[in-house]
Amino acid sequence: MNFSWAGIKQSVMSFWNNLSSPQKIITVLAPLLVAGALIYLIMWAGRPQYVAIFTKLSDTDAAAITTELKELKADYKLADNGTTIMVPQQSSADLRLQLASAGLPQQSKFSFDSLDTMRLGETDSDRKLRYVLGLQNELENTLETLSGVEDARVHIVMPEPSLFVDTQKAATAAVTLKLVPSTELGEDQVRAVANLLSGSVEGLQPENVTIVDTGGNVLSDVLGNSSDLSRLTGTQYQLKQTVEEDTRKSLQSMLDRVLGSGKTVVRISAVLDFDQKKIIKQTNGPGALVSEQSTDENATNGTLGAGGTPGRLPMRV
Repeated sequence: MNFSWAGIKQSVMSFWNNLSSPQKIITVLAPLLVAGALIYLIMWAGRPQYVAIFTKLSDTDAAAITTELKELKADYKLADNGTTIMVPQQSSADLRLQLASAGLPQQSKFSFDSLDTMRLGETDSDRKLRYVLGLQNELENTLETLSGVEDARVHIVMPEPSLFVDTQKAATAAVTLKLVPSTELGEDQVRAVANLLSGSVEGLQPENVTIVDTGGNVLSDVLGNSSDLSRLTGTQYQLKQTVEEDTRKSLQSMLDRVLGSGKTVVRISAVLDFDQKKIIKQTNGPGALVSEQSTDENATNGTLGAGGTPGRLPMRV
């Protein structure tokens, strides 16, 4: 057999000329089909596999999620007429966490809407947890309606009831507020937030509410016992200004009427007494023993002391 280039070429041409037309077509197409199949398999194996991270979404939630995914420059696909969002499987967990940190989807939060619906296998603890989560969500929605508050997060801790009063733990709450830029909450607004939570959560006192903003500032420092005078400084100052201004206007109007307008100038400096007095009054029903006093008198050498009767003489008042 001639293995030279001319010999190989002559053998191939002889083999090709001996083939029929169908054989020639099969000889050409077969390698092409095999090559195409190999290329497709390689591309299919390298293509990412998509999985659904959210299904049955509303149009609002789907639009918000796709906008966030575009900002994250993440690859995604829509299915089921846009109600299902699919992402590559290898990045699905990370994207789900990033979307959750952004509060998406909004309608996935717990709500009171389905609280009355009993779930198969649900225990009392599960139902209580659903109640707390739903209450947190409702309070967050309410706080976000306040002027100056852009976003809010509420966490409530409701201890299990105890048979003994001494071991019963108090309910607590933590609130994180994202304020509108260049906005600060006043003392009255912070107290309003604390009172809102204490009025919504059973057993929660305003002093057990911790309020912070996203800048790390503790806003609830203004909260405390109303009997603490240091907490009333701002209110006292406002009351002092009000009394001084009202008194000044009254005196100024009187002097203007007597001496003429613009002839006098009135300045008032008021000193107010903010001392507090606590009175405890105890009322007892008819026949109740209010107090009891015992007096001891002793006699020496048979002589009665101060005209009394020897021995112990109890006296009731």
